Amino acid sequence: YSPLPGMAEYAASKAFVISWSSALWHELRGKCDVVTFSPSGTNTSFQKGAGVKDSAKLLSPETVANKIYDAVGYRRPFVFVGLKNHLIIYLLNLLPLRLNTMVWGFLFRKLR
Repeated sequence: YSPLPGMAEYAASKAFVISWSSALWHELRGKCDVVTFSPSGTNTSFQKGAGVKDSAKLLSPETVANKIYDAVGYRRPFVFVGLKNHLIIYLLNLLPLRLNTMVWGFLFRKLR
């Protein structure tokens, strides 16, 4: 949902998935449900490999799996998990893109 300095390829792949699944949701509505599932950070080996310092504060993989299972019945095109995720996405999308990018750059320097 935002550029992530230091993780540009990751952010680009997420942007692709969001755009693609949104288009599929529209094209297939009435025939098939498409859900874009967006959890907060999840405590996996990916986080450790990305250099996240304190992954203990992240969601457990079991919690995310249960939320994905629940999301299938929601019939909404987007499902966000985690209050922090909701707030960050909402607030940062109110900012101009350049400022949004600078904020994410600052946040990621603090995490790594």
